[in-house]
Amino acid sequence: MPDSQVFNTQLIECVNHAKQYELKPRYLFYGKSAFLSDESAQLLVNNAKSQGYTHREIFYIDARGKLAPIRDSLQSPGLFDPLKIIEIRLETTKPTKAIGEGLIDLAQRLQDTPQRQILIIQAGEIDSNTLKTAWFKSLAGGCETVVSQAVYATDLPNWINRRAKLVGLTLTSDAVRKIVNFSQGNILLTAQMLSQLSHGEYNHPLTETIIDDLFSAHPIFNVNDLVYALFMRQPTAINIVEKLKTENVSLVLIVATLYREFELIEQLLRTNLSFAKACQHYRIWATRQKLYQQALQRFSSATVCALLQQLSRLDRMNKGQEKGNGWLVLQHMATTVVCHKA
Repeated sequence: MPDSQVFNTQLIECVNHAKQYELKPRYLFYGKSAFLSDESAQLLVNNAKSQGYTHREIFYIDARGKLAPIRDSLQSPGLFDPLKIIEIRLETTKPTKAIGEGLIDLAQRLQDTPQRQILIIQAGEIDSNTLKTAWFKSLAGGCETVVSQAVYATDLPNWINRRAKLVGLTLTSDAVRKIVNFSQGNILLTAQMLSQLSHGEYNHPLTETIIDDLFSAHPIFNVNDLVYALFMRQPTAINIVEKLKTENVSLVLIVATLYREFELIEQLLRTNLSFAKACQHYRIWATRQKLYQQALQRFSSATVCALLQQLSRLDRMNKGQEKGNGWLVLQHMATTVVCHKA
């Protein structure tokens, strides 16, 4: 059962050396890091496309999702090409036994079909009790299963160095520390920074001065400005949303960041641990502990739950599962946070 970082490295090296990755018919991606699991799936899809799998269908399954449309898709070849990728994204951490057995059935049907098809199951983070069930073990055993581990603060410098090497970068230790400080443990932002650096023409090794010059005014970090303004319930949050929209910052990135931050606030509000012990338990960076402590004084559990519901709705809009203007919803959410103190 390979680790996602090992799996991703193999696929990236295949691209770097113009090699073909040996594709399997069934894949299961799950674990603690949504970014690494998503990256595993995307790298696999890109590799499969280079080998002729040009037809791709994506299905989203929640706790009450139906698998019949996916069965129909498995049994029918692509309109123009029999090489097809079928991707299933589970939107629950606790998939039911019925869903699990349905996924096992789909994997078996795939094996029995004459067409060359690839089944990708993106399960995200799975509840620990679900991992122990017979159906999940059976599903994992019947797939090429790739598990993503969380990248914690203590691991991030080494992760940055390994990632930099993959994209052809050499960094000084000061440059690594600067990237760590900028990203605050967000590996999605870290990966984007390294990707941008890899497309520039710089003398190696890259120094902290280069990192400062390139990223100190980078618009993507206004997402963190928005987090701060919302946590402090400052009126500037409304203006920041408008600025992010004008600068075409990814709404997907904004929603993912806000959901992660407010979900952590919810956990801190519910825990019986002292704040210091909670920071250790949830691995909160020392540089951000004061921010969370201030946010806890400004939000009730009910308010945070309502915000998480709005962010979930935004996520569905981003995925095309619900109609609406995501930027308007985000603007309304920011206005509510600023104007209604609760």
